[in-house]
This record gives sequence, C-alpha cells and structure tokens, in this order.
Amino acid sequence: MRFRLLAATLVLAVTAACGGAGSDCASSTTDPCTNPGGGGSVTTGFVAKTTVDGSSTYAYKVFIPANYNASTAQIPVIVFMHGSSEKGSDNVSQTNVGLGPLVKANAATFPAIVVFPQAPDGEGAPFNETFDRITVAALDKTLNEYTKADPTRVYLTGLSYGGIRGYEVAYRNPTKFAAWVPISATICANCLSAGATQQQGFQLAAQGLKTVPIWEFHGELDPQIAVSDSRAIETAFKGNGDPYTLTVYSSGAHAIWDEVYARADMWTWLYQQRR
Repeated sequence: MRFRLLAATLVLAVTAACGGAGSDCASSTTDPCTNPGGGGSVTTGFVAKTTVDGSSTYAYKVFIPANYNASTAQIPVIVFMHGSSEKGSDNVSQTNVGLGPLVKANAATFPAIVVFPQAPDGEGAPFNETFDRITVAALDKTLNEYTKADPTRVYLTGLSYGGIRGYEVAYRNPTKFAAWVPISATICANCLSAGATQQQGFQLAAQGLKTVPIWEFHGELDPQIAVSDSRAIETAFKGNGDPYTLTVYSSGAHAIWDEVYARADMWTWLYQQRR
C-alpha cells in the first residue's frame, strides 16, 4: 500500500520524463531505439538482456516505463545495485529486493528506466570487479539502445553490498551519474587504492565524487555495517565541500531500504538532479 500511495508522487516529481516500463529493441524491422520515428514500438515492462564480460555472458533486467512509446520527452535512468543475497545468475533475484518491489508495485506509472544488473555468485575482488564492470556495461547498453533515455539524468543507487560496490562504480565513473543514493553501505578503501587506510579511502572518494550529489541513508542500529562509517564519510565529504547529505534512522537496523525507497522527498530530490 505504501508503494502504491507513492505512485502519484513519483509521476508528479518527474512529469517532464513521462513514464513507463521495459523494452527489447531488436524485435522491430525498423529499430525504434535508433530511429524512434520509424514506426516500431518498444516492449515495456521488465525485459531480459545480456552483456559480455571477457569470455562470459551475464544477464540483467531493464524496466522500461509503460508510456515509453507515447512519451515525447526524455526519460531518466536509474541503476540499482543489489545486496549480497541476490548474487547469482537467475536474473530475477536482483528485482525482488530494494527498488524492484517498488517498481513492480507501480509498474503502470513508474516514471524511469531502471537497470538491474546481477552480480555473479562468489566472494572476493574478481567477483566484485565483475559486478562493477557489468553494471557499467548494462548502463551503457541501455543508453545506446533506448534513445529516449536521458543521459543527463542517470542516477545510481545501491544497498548493503551493492552500496559498497556502488561507491566504487561512482568513483570510477563520476561523469556518468547525476546523483548517487547509497543505503546501509560503506566505502572499500582498498578497492579505490591498494593499501589505503579507511580514512584515506574516504578522502579519495570525497575528492573523486565532489561533483556528484549524494544522499546517504543508514540505520543507527545497523549490526552489519556500522553507522560510524557513514558519519566518517559525512565528515570527509562535507570537509571537502561535497554535495553530500546523510540521513540516519534512529531506530533502523540494516534493512532500511524499503523505507528509503518509499520516501517521496528522496524521489523529488533525485529527479531534480542533472549533469
């Protein structure tokens, strides 16, 4: 019910974008993704896609708004990075937590294209770096395939493991994103620079992300990733003059993402950001 009540706010917050669901451009004789006036239509809803990394093929989902074909305006793009429990290759699990349930509950009105990459099942740097690469590749393919996707309004969000990986994706690709929303996350200092201390990593991230507006969320009672990390990130970023905001849920634990994604003020803020 909370998700459905948010639908009207989502539409009002991004009226210029119009709205809708997913699409597979390869089905048209005249490709609507390269020639929107060619008479073809794009499939809306959740669409299965693949990208190749090295010698392996990885599946991901893209949600294209329901009114994509009718829209005469460009549509914002959101990239969602899931938590560790959603790793795998089923190309479904990553849509069942966090942003996915909100999109599904408001499929007829959700006003953004959403990219849902899925991390391979495994632990350690090679698996983490693969997730990073296929996330960027899936975004790039989406921007190329869907001509109504707005490259000036590409937003990144991630929770827990996906929030940690998202910090590195944003750090390595700051010009791709108009805003970044991490939830229940921290920064992997050693991922940004081998041998860096945590504080050095926070400072590196603050320097690299100075042009990216960030709204971070954390639970005061989080038993998995300490809220003190987010407070230290806040100190580093604000001390560097970054456009950074931290919101702490005083009674929240780790899984606060449903509450975050249900916030109308977060969506209003997000859709206002442009590169």
